[in-house]
Amino acid sequence: MMPTNRRRKSNSKFVDVNEESLIIKQVPFDVLKCHGSDSNRVDYHGSDSSLNSLTDDVKNLSLKEKQGLELAGKSVVPITPVVGLELPKVELSYFDGQARGYWKFIRQFETYVASRVTDDSQRLLYLMHYCKGKAKAAIEGCVMMEASSGYKRAREILKRLFGQSHVIARETLEDLFSAVNFDYTDAEELSNLAIKMENCAMVLEQMNYTSDLNSLVTLERIVRLLPQPMQAQWADWVDKLTDDREPTFHELTQFIASRARVACSRFGRLANRSRKGHNVKTNCHVQSEQGNSSTARTKCTMCSYDNAIYKCPQFL
Repeated sequence: MMPTNRRRKSNSKFVDVNEESLIIKQVPFDVLKCHGSDSNRVDYHGSDSSLNSLTDDVKNLSLKEKQGLELAGKSVVPITPVVGLELPKVELSYFDGQARGYWKFIRQFETYVASRVTDDSQRLLYLMHYCKGKAKAAIEGCVMMEASSGYKRAREILKRLFGQSHVIARETLEDLFSAVNFDYTDAEELSNLAIKMENCAMVLEQMNYTSDLNSLVTLERIVRLLPQPMQAQWADWVDKLTDDREPTFHELTQFIASRARVACSRFGRLANRSRKGHNVKTNCHVQSEQGNSSTARTKCTMCSYDNAIYKCPQFL
């Protein structure tokens, strides 16, 4: 029997991926074996069904991948980058040793410095940096002390010299009484007075020192600053609302704030303008009367006496 070297006809087919990108399909481990063992080698040349199945899988996978990219392109919305807003730098106010500014400075220092800096030596340096004048001179020696005790000592000195409650209350109230020359018939000046009274009340209430705030001496000194018509309105206000009790600083502040709102309104400005125009006309009328009276006192040109010329005996 003659040996036959006839080569088996190959029915292999080429896979056309149709210019799609290379797609790798994960094949189970039991299909691909080591090439060193003939028993584990898979012969795709002898199985047309295997090649057809592999070709169909590649085409289906390519089609699904293409559809997925199209859907992703339609559904994806471009994300706008969010830029974080930078807050402006906070500048602390300096403390110059004025008692009325002590509590404001201490609150700012504790909020922006002491709560963020844990090292007492740095706290002391910041405290000296934001003090000036006699306040800085009072705590300069604390730098030579140990950090914790030096910072604590500096705070004690500032409170003892400039943070006494009765001193702060007196100076804060004196700011209200010093504005004697202001014209409180003006809407803007009246509104400024109401704002100063509210700030004064907040400072003294935070210190739990309201003994002088509601005293009759304080209320009377503020009422004297108001024009006479407004003082009469305040008297009516007290008679209706207090019911045989003394008025409070808060009630006086509310009254002045309400009068300021009325004066700043459209009709309030109209009333003030009309009142000023009436005063101008009245002054002009008085000046004209004074001018007529001066003319009447002119001496007669005939007899040189203080009589009218038509009454002069020489003229008659």
